[in-house]
Amino acid sequence: MITLGMGARPMPADEKGLRKLVNVLKLRERPGMTQEAFAATYRIPLETLRDWEQRRKNPDATARAYLQVIDHDPLGVAAVVAPRAA
Repeated sequence: MITLGMGARPMPADEKGLRKLVNVLKLRERPGMTQEAFAATYRIPLETLRDWEQRRKNPDATARAYLQVIDHDPLGVAAVVAPRAA
């Protein structure tokens, strides 16, 4: 496990101590969301999501962290990033 500091939860790691990447396709399919719905819900550009799923590109460190948070609490993240009525 990789620890993040006092009070932080450890990140999952493989046997070599490297961080595991979130499988974006599985993360999206688990709740049965389309690419369009997932991208809109979590405010990720659709083309970016498609690139990640098709492994044309890998998420950068910030995106990986965001995906891990979505994986941990998808409803909570959706509630936080939902557009608010003015």
